[in-house]
Amino acid sequence: MQRVAAALIAVFFALAPAAAQEPASPATPGPEPTVALAVAEPAVTEFAPVPPPRPGTRAAVLTNLGLSADDTALIDNISAYHSSIHTMVGKFEQIDQFGGRLEGVFYLERPDKVRFRYAPPSTEEIISTGRGFYVIDRRERTRAVYPQGQVPLRQFLKQDIDLLNTNITGVTRTDEMLALSLSDQTPIGEVEVTLIFELATNDLRQWSLTEPDGTQLTFSIYDTIKDIAIPRRYFSIDPNLTDANPNN
Repeated sequence: MQRVAAALIAVFFALAPAAAQEPASPATPGPEPTVALAVAEPAVTEFAPVPPPRPGTRAAVLTNLGLSADDTALIDNISAYHSSIHTMVGKFEQIDQFGGRLEGVFYLERPDKVRFRYAPPSTEEIISTGRGFYVIDRRERTRAVYPQGQVPLRQFLKQDIDLLNTNITGVTRTDEMLALSLSDQTPIGEVEVTLIFELATNDLRQWSLTEPDGTQLTFSIYDTIKDIAIPRRYFSIDPNLTDANPNN
């Protein structure tokens, strides 16, 4: 009880008004107190760096090459033109860096199908079926198969082509031609590819390949016919061929 009483007394005196006191004599005013004001440094907001565009994308090409609006529109027009071509057949000529020549015929059907049949003395064919990429030897009756994602020039086999959405490394333009250089992953490694288009027609006239060991091949196509019916068997693979994959 004594502790409770003491506490009540303390509360009472704390709340009670103070007793009146005689007014004190006014003091002589002194100097105004000096107040030190602390000025806070402004907060600095740190932003994470913006990552560069992913290689092989349209954003990366436009950023890295600094293409003009005219060049960008021209490449888009070429992409749209070839996207409108569903099938194509024609002849091709292949020339190596030593001047050796091979010829043949090709058949293309978008999306993802192409066949290059070399004329004798070569016995090879290259076929993309849309589910795989095959190198066939007609004489040896063998086939080597690779993933569809390693088809050379696979970007050009799509239904909706966007050449600016590939790994373009350079663009060269003349009055008559446009050359696009790009890097392409193939079964033999990274290959440097140059596509040459005729500006008057937007047609692909030639492409060159530089392989990892320095081997160079140049292909020209001619006598082409567009949007012609191609038998389905042209893109089929004989199941009786012997597997000749180099890793097997």
